[in-house]
Amino acid sequence: MTDHGIDEPIDEPIDEPIDEPIDEDEAVDEAIGEAVVRSLLKEQCPDLAGLELHQSVRGRDNQLRRPGDELAVRLPRAPRAPDLLRKEHHWLPLLTPRL
Repeated sequence: MTDHGIDEPIDEPIDEPIDEPIDEDEAVDEAIGEAVVRSLLKEQCPDLAGLELHQSVRGRDNQLRRPGDELAVRLPRAPRAPDLLRKEHHWLPLLTPRL
């Protein structure tokens, strides 16, 4: 095993089959609307709450909103998205030195 833990086994497969249908319903995006993002910004980053919000990207699993021109708020929009984000938060710091 290396000192950065990259050789540690994982309990679940990384490449899981996608068995849920793509949700084309715009109601998901409505639920993650400007009011939700503004509320999160006011609570967690009050200095950013006044920035103009732009709709950016709506992907299969996540939606991005842009406060200002240099930042992004990434929010899960599919039921499996939080698990994927947790995997990213775990693996990206371990992989970064190798990139």
